[in-house]
Amino acid sequence: MVSKETKYDERFVDVDFIEKYEHGHLKMQRNFAKKYIDKLKEKNFHLGRILDTGCACGEMLILIGKEFENSTLTGIDISDNFIYRAKGKAIQYELDDRAKFIKADVHNIPFPDHYFDVVINTNMLHIVEDPIRMLNEIERVLSSDGIYFLADIRKSWLSILEKEIKNAYTVNELRELINKSNLRKGIEQTNLLWWKYESN
Repeated sequence: MVSKETKYDERFVDVDFIEKYEHGHLKMQRNFAKKYIDKLKEKNFHLGRILDTGCACGEMLILIGKEFENSTLTGIDISDNFIYRAKGKAIQYELDDRAKFIKADVHNIPFPDHYFDVVINTNMLHIVEDPIRMLNEIERVLSSDGIYFLADIRKSWLSILEKEIKNAYTVNELRELINKSNLRKGIEQTNLLWWKYESN
């Protein structure tokens, strides 16, 4: 069984680290938001409940929410600092009436079975303590005809340049995690930096 040490640690309670992390990942969140918006439109998604598991500063979820105006948005993260920033963004973009950000653990998502129509999980697998448990929780809260998007950095020679990639999984390890979880089958895509697994 693949196992990793917890990476989502005390760094995420440090305000300076949070600011650097948010600044360093904004472009990534915006790029993924655009891709997810396009894919949701391709799947004829118009409205529903959208969950971002490990939402960080909330940028990606808010951009998606602006596009799908009749959807409700929920972001969860274990960092108080991220949740605080995400709530501020929701107010800034006037989405606080339908965007809720909650401190919660992705290993124990505090919502009923089959509650969400869309579940997003981006850049999280390599930092959680028990990725299989997280994947099982994603499957549990996703509706029977729900849509999911998973994406994580993959281990590659780029780890010479980027420390975070050293902590990532190989493509085969990522496949192993999926196969050991309860997550419904999807479509895999890979490139030099990212591994993606999404609804059929």
